[in-house]
Amino acid sequence: MTFTFFLPQSGTLKNIHLTIRTSWGNHQSFAFKTPLRISLDQWDIHKQRPVNIYLKKYKKINTILDQLKVKVTDYIKKRVEEGKTISQRELSKKVHKICIENTTPHAENSLLHYMHYYIHSRKEMICHSTYKRYKVFYRLIERFEGFLMKRLEIDKINSTFINDFIIFGQKEEYSENTIYRSIHFVKTILKGMSKNFCYCIIRIIEVSFFFAN
Repeated sequence: MTFTFFLPQSGTLKNIHLTIRTSWGNHQSFAFKTPLRISLDQWDIHKQRPVNIYLKKYKKINTILDQLKVKVTDYIKKRVEEGKTISQRELSKKVHKICIENTTPHAENSLLHYMHYYIHSRKEMICHSTYKRYKVFYRLIERFEGFLMKRLEIDKINSTFINDFIIFGQKEEYSENTIYRSIHFVKTILKGMSKNFCYCIIRIIEVSFFFAN
């Protein structure tokens, strides 16, 4: 599936447009005008996102773009698996809802759900700099999901996680230190869960991490 975000040619402050092309079945195409707005000089045409994704208002837009890729892909795949049609109208409603939602809880089996719980359960016990560092790791995984266009579920983390995350981190020009500390943080999250459930996953990450180095 291919997501293309772009701005129209006319106007100064523009709504971000989105086209989606499915990669199976009839190879359907869908086009949307989202309620997200940005000026042309703040838009990176090649990366299809705001130029400065760390400035607060553009960070929010970029997060929504990542959520669109994850949630819409999940929605379309479920419709296909159930043998149901995908209508422009229903998909347009889905896109609009994702764009205007302030916050949505993560699925309980997702890595982000456990990361969120871990960080906020320790907020009062850790110093501010540690909390901020944890939030950096959290946002990296959010962006990584957008890169993969899928939700990272705890029971589906496997040996490809490390390699894919390193590729993503290098592509986004994160420091090697940030990349590997993020991986170690994921290991910490898993260790805080049921030992029987996560032991094999942790071992997979440790072995993959060893060979990645």
